[in-house]
Amino acid sequence: MEDIVWRFMKIEKPEQALNLDCRKEQTDAESISARRTTSSFIEEPRIVGRVEELAKIKQFLLSSDAEESRRSDYHLMQKDSELEPVNQFLLSSDAEECTRNDGMDDVPVMAIVGMGGLGKTTLAQLAYNDDQLNQHFQLKSWVCVSEDFDVVRLTKSMLQSLDVEPSGLSELDPLQQKLLQRLSGEERFLLVLDDVWEAENLNINSWNLLTAPLRNRSADSKIIITTRSSKVSEMVARSLTYDLCFLSDEDTLELFMLHAFEGRDPNLHQNLVAAGKATAKKCRGVPLAAKTLGGLLRTKDDEEWNKILDSEVWNATINQEDCIIPILRLSYQHLPAPLKRCFRYCSLFPKDYVFYRNPIIRMWMAQGYIKASRREVMEDIGQRYIDSLLSRSFFQKYPRDPQRLQMHDLMHDLARCVSGDECYSMEINQPCPIPSHVRHLSILPTDHPLWYEPTPALIDISEPTSFRSFLLPDKNACNPISELLSDSYSRLGCLRVLDLRGIDVDRLSESVAHLKHLRYLCISDLVKEVPESVGSLYHLQTLDLGGVSELPNSMSNLHNLRHLILSSSDTIEYPVGIGKLADLQTMPGFRVSPKHNCAKLGELKDMNSIRGKFAIKGLENLADVNEAKEACLDKKRNNSSLHLEWDYRASSSSIDDEVLESLKPSVKLKILQISGFKGPSYPSWLGDGSFSRLGTVKLENCRKWISLPPLGQLPSLRSLIICAARAVEYIGGEFFSGGFPQLEELTLEYLYSWKSWCGAQEGDCPKLKKLSIDRCPNLESLSLNNLGAVEDVSLSISGCPKLLCMPGNYFELSHLQRAKTIKIKNIDQGLCIEARLSPAPPLDDKPQLSLEDVDQREADYMLGMYSHICRLTVERCSNLRYLPLVFQSHICRLTVKRCLYLMSLPLGNQSALKYVEISDCPELRITSVSPQLWQLPSLQRILVNGIQGAVSIKVVRESNAEFTNVDQRVVSFLLKELSHMIRRLVIVRCANLTSLPWTDLTTLEYLTIRECPLFQLLDAEQLPSTLQVFCIYGNNPYETEQCSRHQHFQRLKQVQQCSNKEGT
Repeated sequence: MEDIVWRFMKIEKPEQALNLDCRKEQTDAESISARRTTSSFIEEPRIVGRVEELAKIKQFLLSSDAEESRRSDYHLMQKDSELEPVNQFLLSSDAEECTRNDGMDDVPVMAIVGMGGLGKTTLAQLAYNDDQLNQHFQLKSWVCVSEDFDVVRLTKSMLQSLDVEPSGLSELDPLQQKLLQRLSGEERFLLVLDDVWEAENLNINSWNLLTAPLRNRSADSKIIITTRSSKVSEMVARSLTYDLCFLSDEDTLELFMLHAFEGRDPNLHQNLVAAGKATAKKCRGVPLAAKTLGGLLRTKDDEEWNKILDSEVWNATINQEDCIIPILRLSYQHLPAPLKRCFRYCSLFPKDYVFYRNPIIRMWMAQGYIKASRREVMEDIGQRYIDSLLSRSFFQKYPRDPQRLQMHDLMHDLARCVSGDECYSMEINQPCPIPSHVRHLSILPTDHPLWYEPTPALIDISEPTSFRSFLLPDKNACNPISELLSDSYSRLGCLRVLDLRGIDVDRLSESVAHLKHLRYLCISDLVKEVPESVGSLYHLQTLDLGGVSELPNSMSNLHNLRHLILSSSDTIEYPVGIGKLADLQTMPGFRVSPKHNCAKLGELKDMNSIRGKFAIKGLENLADVNEAKEACLDKKRNNSSLHLEWDYRASSSSIDDEVLESLKPSVKLKILQISGFKGPSYPSWLGDGSFSRLGTVKLENCRKWISLPPLGQLPSLRSLIICAARAVEYIGGEFFSGGFPQLEELTLEYLYSWKSWCGAQEGDCPKLKKLSIDRCPNLESLSLNNLGAVEDVSLSISGCPKLLCMPGNYFELSHLQRAKTIKIKNIDQGLCIEARLSPAPPLDDKPQLSLEDVDQREADYMLGMYSHICRLTVERCSNLRYLPLVFQSHICRLTVKRCLYLMSLPLGNQSALKYVEISDCPELRITSVSPQLWQLPSLQRILVNGIQGAVSIKVVRESNAEFTNVDQRVVSFLLKELSHMIRRLVIVRCANLTSLPWTDLTTLEYLTIRECPLFQLLDAEQLPSTLQVFCIYGNNPYETEQCSRHQHFQRLKQVQQCSNKEGT
């Protein structure tokens, strides 16, 4: 006891040598800055209380009436106004109506402002994912900003969300050039900047720098930001700030009941409904509070409901904003003890952290928070813990990835509050003492790298410490930390978890052997060598070795090891004795080595705890069939995914067939891949119906197979890929045996000898959705008769020059009455037909037809056959002279590109046509496009590039038109046709333009003329009475200056004239 007391007394405060800023866990969570990672995907399956708000936002964004929008009150406070202004703003086509008065080219911005937990992000997600907005905005980007307004980082995020890889660029200029290039088209662009905080590097200059690529686009761009700060909203969206209100009592109750009675009917629990109504009122309109409290009460009985309702915690709240932390604390207090410990532990990680299920569970295991039971292993119990925390809203789901988790910023604040001095995190910045009771320590990186010279020790570990965790989860350029640890392992003997991913070192110190109680060890990817002393860490459960290329021979001593993680598993070879690790669950793979001092395949015999994915590679090195038999793969019942690989470059072996036959996996397998197999026949077990869970099969480079296995017998097979089975000539009845009852996707590619598909019976593949055939040069016949009953089929055929696609197969394809997509491309004949087909398409479906490299006869045939298409794309049809669109009355989008000899585009009865794009058709004159085009009632946008007499023509109905390098006659023609459509007109570099048909421009409000040297304005009385802004760049300023004295100029809001140099 005296020794223990002595140790406690000797625990000292950390030195101030490195200027550490220790972020102390504070009881007042509101004082802690909050930050989190978000995405555009809606997390909740059902949204309550924001329907009207979203509808009004959409109405505002889509509005084309500028005067009506100007009359709108953007600084709204009523709940029924919340969603409407956001959507109105996004869908508005009049860019000027939303801009600030201080800049004509500013990007319209709307700010959604409100306290944490109120639903700002959810509202933005609703707008971002709205179907109508998705049609309006062809390009969208969602960026989570958080506390650091780093323009370079945010620009990279914008590029990535637009499917553009920054490719290692770190300078702002090339990044913005890349972004500008991506945004150079006519697509409308929506940018959402979520969770914007007051930051030192957020000012009007950094904001303008970030949004610079969005300015001066001919297409509309809109920005939505969400923020807690009114200062932020006033700076970036002064006239379009939207204050998000609390939910009504009715909506709060509905949300609370949704979570409290999940999966149950409230009518069957009337005794709880009254208490639920009273409890919901305590949430005071805060959605996060309602969700959390509902999740808490979901498993409670009547007595517990009333006890929580009568809790004294409600008496401590003063207003709505103060109520949420007590509610969250109340939910925490009712967690089971193991979940409390697990939740507190999460406070060690930064607020911008994305949790992965398995690593955090393994850390909990290492701390003893999870105990195994007779029926469940610790890992499965840990998964239940996470699911329980998710159901109570302590975690949030990560979109599209069930293995990742997020934590709301307020929940992270709560975790820090309740952890007290048990968990402690510090940031390298300024000195701050570490409380003596700390058991779990994490060191977080600063926002800026450290460039100073190494300094004295980060923490004084001259005496034994009681740290149970030491985490450096992110990259941290602090060499003294690694030096400190390597010299201090002997005084860190209580450590259970050591995470060194953030340390920049290339080897692990031998002294790590002092950590006898260590159960979780994760090292940097830079470490390539692990000392033999690791083998003395007998309690180790998880060993993450990153990029280590060679394992120590002492690995066989780690009998308690359950998880071995390696990023270089393709090339690593295991030491002899690895088979002793019978509890090992995670093992990425096994490479068969020809070396005598490496483990043999037979060592897998007793390793039957292996879970998840597992690969055996280097099978070409296997010299003894008995090794394959001894591996006993069929006993590894938790192995869900198996990959068996031979090097395709190696020569075949006489035992290949026996080896594959002996590697029969467990019948519980779900995914199977076989690559590079050299044997002439497939194993007897492949296609056996006893593999009832097998859902995915990929057979790759099995070059000597002359026939395919009877995979149709697999009852659960959904995806099948067969690639480079070069000896297969016929696919017949044996392959289809069983009928593929669940098959949805079938891919056949690089079957160079394949000639015929036959044997498919009526009713086979009843659920097939996608059939892809590629690079099968000898394929001559393909029976598709059984596909006629498929509800949703996507057919793609390419690289099959001997398969005749014209004309007979067109008639066969026409029988695919319910097909969604058909794409046929024959490289040798230059034929490509792609279509989305439906005889009677529903309103929410957009059947489309794409014609590429077809001649006039083929175009006539296809356009005559499919008259219900909504979208038509015609591209690279060099022999096309005209488009027969007489039957296309449903078309809403028309795109014509690179048709070198197209001369006529007759239109007339396309009343649904909204969007027209024509480019690189040098023989087409704008006057040869049917005059009815400009009068079509639904037409919204026209984009024309590279035709006779015009380099660029861009028109947006009820908004703007831009002409670049357009002939005077074409300008006059267009303005007469478009006089009723445009309010903003920009004319650039029209060399022979002398005047405009002023009398036709009856709706014009904004006019810019740039670099038109012959243009003259001699009589100001010609100007339309609606004109408000007139800008001339690079013209003769004398005439304009004379006219500017006229009274018609005096009424304009803005007149601007520049020299040629200034205007460029």
